[in-house]
Amino acid sequence: MWQSYPMDLINTIAQVKKRYKTAKIELAGNNNIFQECGRSC
Repeated sequence: MWQSYPMDLINTIAQVKKRYKTAKIELAGNNNIFQECGRSC
């Protein structure tokens, strides 16, 4: 039980980091669209 726990934790952290990175990229893309719209709209 104890031996598998750290590995699960590491995997979970890796997934969260990956999602956070993806979310940050999506957010950056949305901000770019918003800024472009702000200039042109």
